[in-house]
Order: sequence, then C-alpha cells, then structure tokens
Amino acid sequence: MNFQILDADYTYRDGKPVVRLYGRDISGNSVCCSVPDFEPYFYVKAPPESADILKEQFKEHIKRIEVVRRFEPVGYFRTLLVCLR
Repeated sequence: MNFQILDADYTYRDGKPVVRLYGRDISGNSVCCSVPDFEPYFYVKAPPESADILKEQFKEHIKRIEVVRRFEPVGYFRTLLVCLR
C-alpha cells in the first residue's frame, strides 16, 4: 500500500508496542496502518567496547545491541553510536 504519512503514534496490544501510521492514499482516502513487530530503540553515544558492559548490566531490559555509524545532525562530525533495542 502506498500512502503519504501525516502522523504516527503507538499503542500496546497484548503487552507489545504497535506503531500506527496515519495518512492519505493517492485517492485522498484516510489510511491507518499498524506495524505490530516494531521494536522500540534509541541511540547512545558510547565507545564500542561499552556494548558488552551495557548488555550485562541491563540484560533484563536490553534485547539487542548494535554498534552503528551515524552522523550528528549539528556540526557533521563522524561518531560511533550504540543502538539499544
């Protein structure tokens, strides 16, 4: 399905987060699309070697850690971030 996303939020179903995308299709009809398998995440600026430490200290809360390269939006400096899921 193709549509223009106008807004997004999330809710919980059966204790799991579900992202909802709201928009309009090419004919102007309203659309609400649910994404049930979304995994919440955030980025942390940290040295790559800290991934194992974070995973061990927060093993009940962190499902997966990925070390990724990202650019900071201000200043355009190269940096390495840890993605916590």
